[in-house]
Amino acid sequence: TDVSKKADRDGYMPIPKLLRLAPELQRETFGSTRLIATAVENSSSALMRLDKARRRVRMMSTPELLRQQAATCVAAAPGHSMLLAAFATSESVRQALVGCTNPELTIRKAMEHDESSVVVLGPHLQRRPRTAHLRRVAEDLFSAAHLAEDLRLASKLAESASGEVPLTWLCSRYYERFGLPPLEGASAVERAAAELAEALQTSRTLAVDA
Repeated sequence: TDVSKKADRDGYMPIPKLLRLAPELQRETFGSTRLIATAVENSSSALMRLDKARRRVRMMSTPELLRQQAATCVAAAPGHSMLLAAFATSESVRQALVGCTNPELTIRKAMEHDESSVVVLGPHLQRRPRTAHLRRVAEDLFSAAHLAEDLRLASKLAESASGEVPLTWLCSRYYERFGLPPLEGASAVERAAAELAEALQTSRTLAVDA
C-alpha cells in the first residue's frame, strides 16, 4: 500500500491509520500510537514531522531535511561555521538533492525559512543568532497569515480576554519550530520560556508580560 496516497491535505497521516496500513509497524510497536509519537519526537535524525496535538505524522520535505542536516552539521563544526560547498557535497545532502540542477541555490533557499536555525553568509553556513531566531519565529507564529491556518494557536488566543498566551505553552507546543530540543520536564520548559521572553524584549510586534 502506498501510504503517501492516504495522507490528508496537509500531507499528514493519522498515526492510528498508519498502523492499520502498515501491519509490520503495528507488530513492532505493539499498536501503540504513543510509542511512535515519542520515537519521532525524541529523534534528532527522524525523517518525519510530528503533529503532537493531532497525533499525526508526515515525511519531511526536502527543504526541511536540508535545514535539519544543516543544523546538525553546523552545530558540530568548529566555530559553528562551515563552507556551503562542503555541506552541499556531503553524502547525506547529495542523496537528498538527487536530480537537483542547482544544489547550492536550493540550500540557500531552504535556509531562508523562518524555521531555519542556520543562515547563509557569503560562502558559509553559520548558526543563526539564537535570540534573533527565537524572536523571528514567535513573530511569525502570531502573524495574521499563520493564525488563519493554525487553529490551535488561534483558539488558545481566543481563550484570553487580553489575547495572551503563556510562553511555557508556546515553547512546549512549538519547540521544533523554535529549533529547541524536545523539552522534557517542567524545568526545561521554564528555561525555554525564559529565553524566549528575553528574546522578545526587542520585538516591535509582540509584548511580554514579565
